[in-house]
Amino acid sequence: MLIIEDDKPISYEDVLSRVDKDKWLEAMNHEMKFMYKNKVSILIDPFEGVNPIAWKWVFKKKTNMGDNVISYKVTLVAKDYNQEQGVDFE
Repeated sequence: MLIIEDDKPISYEDVLSRVDKDKWLEAMNHEMKFMYKNKVSILIDPFEGVNPIAWKWVFKKKTNMGDNVISYKVTLVAKDYNQEQGVDFE
């Protein structure tokens, strides 16, 4: 199984402009359902003065040896680099 690194979206807005957007949106929906089911995180209003953790979508296409797309993989990851120790977490 090969993973194609080019021709992948870089953002949600980019997904919406693609001809295969339905496949990407289905993969994004699957990821959100997985995170909800497994209680990965919950949405709350941030406390005053605290920087909330930002999220980023990571997109991949998995293909077979003939370069035919087998599946669309999407992962939602936390971008923790905007957090400050002692301010946003202990």
